[in-house]
Formats: sequence, C-alpha cells, structure tokens
Amino acid sequence: FVFYEKHLEELQQTMLKQDISVMGKKNTDQNDLAKKATVTADSYRKFGVDATNEFLPLKDTQTLMLWDWKERLDTFSCYLKNEDGTEKEITATLRLYNPNRKYKENTENKKFSYFGTANQMEWGVDDTREKFQFVKEVKFTIPQNFEGWCEIPFDTELIAKDEYNDDARYAIELSDTDGVSWSINHNNYDFCRRANYCEGDSEYTTLYEGLAFNITPTPLYGNPENVIDGVNRRWSTNPVHAWISKDNKPQSIVLSWDSEIEFNKVNITFDTLTRAYERMPLDCHQKVNPMLVKKYSVEALINGEWIKVYEKDDNYNRFNEVKFDAVKANKLRINMLETWNNGESRVYEIRVYNEV
Repeated sequence: FVFYEKHLEELQQTMLKQDISVMGKKNTDQNDLAKKATVTADSYRKFGVDATNEFLPLKDTQTLMLWDWKERLDTFSCYLKNEDGTEKEITATLRLYNPNRKYKENTENKKFSYFGTANQMEWGVDDTREKFQFVKEVKFTIPQNFEGWCEIPFDTELIAKDEYNDDARYAIELSDTDGVSWSINHNNYDFCRRANYCEGDSEYTTLYEGLAFNITPTPLYGNPENVIDGVNRRWSTNPVHAWISKDNKPQSIVLSWDSEIEFNKVNITFDTLTRAYERMPLDCHQKVNPMLVKKYSVEALINGEWIKVYEKDDNYNRFNEVKFDAVKANKLRINMLETWNNGESRVYEIRVYNEV
C-alpha cells in the first residue's frame, strides 16, 4: 500500500505520456519543454457563431442552448435586426438545466433527432422546459430600423462547468417581438444549438443549427494553446482541449520559446474521437478515422531557417512519437499537410523532450 501511494502519481504521469487517458489528471511532466512555450497557429476555430444574411423572426421564444461557459456571464451578444419603424423592448432570460443525478437509467434512451448516428446513451437530450431553472432576466431595447450586434449585460455568476457531463447546459431565451429577427447560421456547433419553445408545449424543440452570438468572458474552443493545457482528449462535448484549424487547407502550429532550447523528440496526439461510437473505424469497417491528419512534417527554426527534421506521409495513428537527431532552436513548427477527409486539422496535445 505504501508503495502504491508513493508511485501512483508517477504511474499516472507515465500513462498520460503514452497517451493513456486518466480522468481528472493533467500532464505535469516537468521534462515536457512544450509547457514553457507560447503556441500560435495559422488559424483556429473560435467560440461563438458568426452572423449571416439570413434571419429568424423572434417568435416561439427563440433560444440558444449553451454547452460551455466560464465562471460567470458578463455579457451576451446576439446579432439582431429590427425592421420596424419603432424602438423595441426585448426580454432575455437565462435558464439552467443541472440535474442532481449524474448518471442515466437504462430506460433513458432518447436520441437526437438531427444526428444520423446515435450512441446507446445520449446526454443533453432532456429538453423539458420546467427542468430549466430560472436564473436571471434582463430587458434591453433595440433601435428602430437597426441591424447589428446587441450586447446584453447579464453580470451573473454561473455554475462550474463539469467537463465530464453533457447534461448540464444553459438556455438563453429572447422574448417574442414583432418586427425583430435573429441571425441564423446553418452550420453545426458542438458548444451550442438553436431551440424554440411554443407556449403550451412541455419541451423545447432543439435543432441542428446555431444563432449568431458570443459571450464574455469567452471560453476557449479550438485555440492553439489547448495543445499544452495538459489534457489529451475531450471527456464530453465541451471543452474540446484541442487545436482545431479554421481552414481545410494545409495549416501550421508553432511553439516558441524565449530562448534557444535543445530537443530530440516530439509527441503529437491527433483527434480521432467521433461523437457517436458508430462512426469509429472499428464499428464502420474503416481502416482509419477520416478526421485524422494523414500527412505532416516537423520543422525547427535553426539560425533563422526552417529545417525539416521529420515527415510522415501515411499516418494511421492518433498518437505519434517523433524522434530525430537533437537540434537547438527557439521555434518548432508542425505542418498539417493533409487529412484523410481533406478537412480541418485537429490536435489534442504536443509534447517536446530532450531525452537520452
């Protein structure tokens, strides 16, 4: 027992280094040089939904379901259009679904209507409105003949985000208002979904798409610094703990240090986790997960010149341990040259070592 106590942390950190996930544990390896780096990327997917030229009238209590947040909600911004010749008052209501029970019964097998594949047990599907507790209500006005971002001051503390459970979520409702509409975006966002509520119904109707919004403070989403946050996978829909490029074309992520360091190994953990188990290669007879990075290269900035130290053309693995002759540099660049589905690049973790 004493041996177990003394070496448990060492064992857990070794497991994490070899890409074995340990719930509740982060990378604290002091030999990982990446932890002292600054991380940037060509592009990344940000939290929030961009406005489009398509609008949805504010009727049937248009609602945004929110799956990620920070410790408080200072402001909620939404892109609205008032085509009426008069100023309008709108009520924004914040509600919270946070069940005490953190597990599912075998009989609770409701599925999402807008996903083609499903897990045996889905989370975040109970849309019973009376279970969404009232948190706060804010009234605001939108000028006549106005189109643009409206900032709503909620100024309220939120519950701690449980990254191991997808059931808890916030709903932000805008009251029915004639002449006013909300910009709709038909892309799917895993941190939010559009919903509406008709008076007399027992549930929200939740849909695949998003509504133009943002919040402050703003959570991280596909930010490049996620690759050194100590977590090598997502445990629920959000937070993702990964860098996600915004563009599908070749993308690069760069680790920079204040001074030159020596290193000879880079561990890269790519994203291969699909929303539904039915989409994993083993369950759908695929050789590789289509989202995986297929081709990449590793470069070091030596004497002001990018020198290639490694390249792989046919990657099939989530975890890549890249070894090469030791180099001295203050920048490391990993170029994602191609994915198997020609989609965005997704990386959970990057570690850098100088090992004998």
